Amino acid sequence: MKYSLKNSLIVLGLFCIPSVVFGYTVVSSDIEVDTVWNKVGNPYVVEGEVSVFYGKVLTLNPGVIVKFKSGSSFFVDGSLKVLGIENEKVYLTSFSNDSVGGDSNSDGLLTNASSEYDWNVVVNGLYSEIHHADISFSEGLTIGKFTPISNTNISYTFTNPAISVYGGLALEQVTLDTGESHGVLFGNFSKTLSVASSTISGFSGNGIRVVDGGFLIQNSIIKNNSIGIFVEEPYVPILIKIRNIFIPNVYAGLVKTIQNSSLFGNTEYAILNDSSDTIFAENNWWGDSSGPNHLSNPQGNGGEVSDRVIFSNSL
Repeated sequence: MKYSLKNSLIVLGLFCIPSVVFGYTVVSSDIEVDTVWNKVGNPYVVEGEVSVFYGKVLTLNPGVIVKFKSGSSFFVDGSLKVLGIENEKVYLTSFSNDSVGGDSNSDGLLTNASSEYDWNVVVNGLYSEIHHADISFSEGLTIGKFTPISNTNISYTFTNPAISVYGGLALEQVTLDTGESHGVLFGNFSKTLSVASSTISGFSGNGIRVVDGGFLIQNSIIKNNSIGIFVEEPYVPILIKIRNIFIPNVYAGLVKTIQNSSLFGNTEYAILNDSSDTIFAENNWWGDSSGPNHLSNPQGNGGEVSDRVIFSNSL
């Protein structure tokens, strides 16, 4: 499944109605003290690489709009707290997206929201969290430490996965929609991935790609990707040599479970398991009441699954 986001979104941008520009708050210096952004400063425009120093907290309160210029980024070695609420989301988006925060780049009807997508957020510090946010037209998030994300939409991700994880991640009521790579990349030495009541759809790669670690996916929808869930054999061995001492990779072989979920419309596989682990995929909907397509279920007209996937009690 291929998406040409940059071309298709030019058409969308031409029909945006520009808003009146009232100025914006430029952010171009590192954040060295605890800082709170409120919507009175909207929109905040990030220029260049901005770091949140170790031990410091950047808090984005309800209604805050942050727009990123081309090539800009947040590197969070401290904590990032995105604290939107149901009726006042926090927005992180491209500087050229006029639908949020007005016509910041003053280009009127020439707006192409995808023209400045090459920005990202890297979260390496502890105690970060993202709630009730809308993140769009970006190169995705990179999560290095455990981060909960809830009630959040992440859409139109270019080049990279919507979320790249090298720590731990909990998604609840999150929508990941439309991207040129994967929805979630769960990388080396990752711990556990929890996905609840979420939807991952429209990715040219995999909805979820797991390199290392375990996962629990419940009450979620994974649809219209190339592969719904792809589990690789970990790059790292079961035993890791550090300073001539072999220690166990405690994250290899963790339980991998998906239940009470729907996997359908994925063009290649619903689940492809290239690892030596077993994936427990019971009590799921596969797009057809006959269950998934597999040699052990020849009458199955649902999405295809590979070997080492237990798929009993199909819905």
